[in-house]
Amino acid sequence: FTHPLIFFFPVSSGRLLLPSLLPRSRLDAGTLGAMGRGAGYAIAAACAQPSQRVVCVQGDSAFGFAAMEVETAWRYRLPIVFIVLNNNGIYAGEELLAGNSGTSIAPTSLSVGIRYEKVLEACGAAAAQLVLDMISGYTTP
Repeated sequence: FTHPLIFFFPVSSGRLLLPSLLPRSRLDAGTLGAMGRGAGYAIAAACAQPSQRVVCVQGDSAFGFAAMEVETAWRYRLPIVFIVLNNNGIYAGEELLAGNSGTSIAPTSLSVGIRYEKVLEACGAAAAQLVLDMISGYTTP
C-alpha cells in the first residue's frame, strides 16, 4: 500500500514522526492526548473506508487500554496493521523507584519484555516482534 490511513496516538509526537502524505489521512489524539482510542478509531476508519489500508500506531500503555479490540478487527477481517511501540510504560517507563530494593518499578512503568504481538496471534492474526536497538540498528529475537 502506498498511502495508508495512519492513526498515531502517542500524543502529538506522531505528527513529527509520520508526516501526512494526503489530506484526511491521519487521525491522532491531538495536542492533549488521549490514550486507548487508537484501536477503536482504526476499526471505525476501516469500516468507513474499506478500500484503504489502516495502520494503527500506538504505545504499549495506549494498547493496553483497548487491546482486545484487535479481536474485533480480526473477526470482521478488517485490513488494519497494528503497531505497538513498547517503551515499557509511560514516559521513561523502565526506571526503578528511588530508594527501593530494585524489585519495584514506577507506577507509570509496565513490565519489561511483554510480547504484545501474542495478543494478535491469540486472536488468529499474523504477528511479529521487531526489537530495535537505537544505537546499533535493529535485531529480532
